[in-house]
Amino acid sequence: MKFLDFFLGLFKRRKIGPLSVSPVGLAVFCLFVAAAIAISKGVYDDKEIQAHIYAALNYARPIAEQARLMQEKTGKWPASLADIEAAKAKAPPQIGRTHLLRDGEVRVVFANPPAISNASLRLKVTVRGNEHYFECSAEGAFKGALPSFCRPGAEPGRLTWPPGAAK
Repeated sequence: MKFLDFFLGLFKRRKIGPLSVSPVGLAVFCLFVAAAIAISKGVYDDKEIQAHIYAALNYARPIAEQARLMQEKTGKWPASLADIEAAKAKAPPQIGRTHLLRDGEVRVVFANPPAISNASLRLKVTVRGNEHYFECSAEGAFKGALPSFCRPGAEPGRLTWPPGAAK
């Protein structure tokens, strides 16, 4: 009977200061609060990483577009970032390095936040028929924060061409 009395006593309301609560109810409530905090922290971290990714895309996309436009006008890809006007803009603080690769592909490497440091995005404007597309691929651990068009196997985003025509 002592064990049964002890077990049933766990569910008995007790006076704790101005409150009258059950110890088990209080423990369950605390577990729910802890779970909510753990889940919301993960979501907040993913949203922060996603904001950094979008800032990098907004910086690198005009560079990739101007590289493609230069190739279409001159028949040659730019030799370096110095040949592209958009590359002269100040890079966001989360970008550590920007590289112009073969065929006008732009690679941005993240310096911050620590969760994605040294991860990179590759961006390229390609032509399919008369349409221009923005292709994006990622290297590194982005923890599911990538935009849908940067995920493996995703369709590239369609662009208005030439750049600036939509403005």
